[in-house]
Amino acid sequence: MKYQILSLAILLCIFISPSLFNQETLTFEDVMQFEELRNPVISGNGEWVAFGVWPERGDGEARIKAIDVNRVYTIERGERPQITPDGNWAAAIVQPPFIELHNNNNDKPKSGLALLHTDDGAKKSFEKVQEFEFSNNSRWLIIRHHRPDELEEYLRKNRNIGSPVTVFDLANDDSLTIDFVNESAIDSTGNYFVYGV
Repeated sequence: MKYQILSLAILLCIFISPSLFNQETLTFEDVMQFEELRNPVISGNGEWVAFGVWPERGDGEARIKAIDVNRVYTIERGERPQITPDGNWAAAIVQPPFIELHNNNNDKPKSGLALLHTDDGAKKSFEKVQEFEFSNNSRWLIIRHHRPDELEEYLRKNRNIGSPVTVFDLANDDSLTIDFVNESAIDSTGNYFVYGV
């Protein structure tokens, strides 16, 4: 009995050990390929989710995914995605390519914005965008832009110079840009927009 158990143990070691030694080792390159999910959001109607998918180094993307159907849209280099409460629109800040961002020492490229219609995946782009928000009634997109480069020299004298803000009407593609805005807000019903310069 003792010899049968020992023989069985030896046979198991013979058959199992090659499969243990054939496994590949985890390399540094493998670790650098890991992706991190960032800033997940869900639409107010519960039909869409959005999140950023970014590696440790390099370019990522924002993914906008329908809950009930197999439909996924991507925004290359998109981060901090948001979805309108009715789920009809999604947007994300678009970062410059990783190489451009880290190779330019003096004149760093600015981020932009991609607006996506969830019905058909049509996209619209905006340049030099710092941040954005949707109104609660899903009608307006408020975009705060980076200051124009030519204003940088005046910032030393006056720190209160604001940034351009674009109010974009999602219903009919109209927009209004207001320069030198320091603070702005849209009310909870989406009927009033106030700003200070």
